[in-house]
Amino acid sequence: MRIRMTHAELVEAGKLIAQSQMFGQINPASGYMIAAICDQKGISYLEFSETYNWMHNSPTMKADAMLAKFIELGGKYVVKDRTTNRACIAVTFQKTAMEFAITWDDVKAEPFTQKNDGTTKSNYATPRKRMQSLWSRATSDAVHTVCPQACKGIYTTEEDETFEDDEPVRRDAPVALNADEAARRALNASVEAPGTGKDTADHTDFTVSPIGPDGVIGVPWADLDDDVLTFALASDNPAITHTHKAAVRLVMEQRKEGDK
Repeated sequence: MRIRMTHAELVEAGKLIAQSQMFGQINPASGYMIAAICDQKGISYLEFSETYNWMHNSPTMKADAMLAKFIELGGKYVVKDRTTNRACIAVTFQKTAMEFAITWDDVKAEPFTQKNDGTTKSNYATPRKRMQSLWSRATSDAVHTVCPQACKGIYTTEEDETFEDDEPVRRDAPVALNADEAARRALNASVEAPGTGKDTADHTDFTVSPIGPDGVIGVPWADLDDDVLTFALASDNPAITHTHKAAVRLVMEQRKEGDK
């Protein structure tokens, strides 16, 4: 039986992960989330680094790791085109066989290739980076479509790079709610100094609710009802950052495991 780390152990591990810079220049809060994810999934930090990059306070999946998982689940693929101006991949999974192609002409006017000032983003600005980004998008589109269990809603690193200098992007899909109106009002309640949505403060405790009335604000996610957690995942309140939501998902996954 695998022994899970305690909260205190995860906090200390997060500090060491941040100091190591194995995942780039992150703060201890992001280190905590990486440690918690590895602990919850039962994977090593090396396996995490081989599979994911940590960007914008969330894990992103490397395109080759996404394909590797696709193959592990029984999928097959053929590289049809991988050039500066076009990427095309043919995939087969169970009874589905499809081709997915994307060209520079298709996307050169899209928001994810252009900065707010109208210039081309760095991951499309040079021939090789453009080739890699087009391939990553074709790969992600294919795997998300025919075998979503290989990626479970996580985007590739190359796709996530384009979120920078964009209009704010909602990263969590809306969730159908059965919460009562009190929980809804609690998580929609404004706070005197809401967060910016950026993971920049080392002292932030992402394992507790940052908003709400007494009984909700400052209370660990693990001590709140499922309805409140569900609404937190769907909330647009900027005080609830991506890292807060990652902590919420971790609690919900642990509860599901406990019910098995």
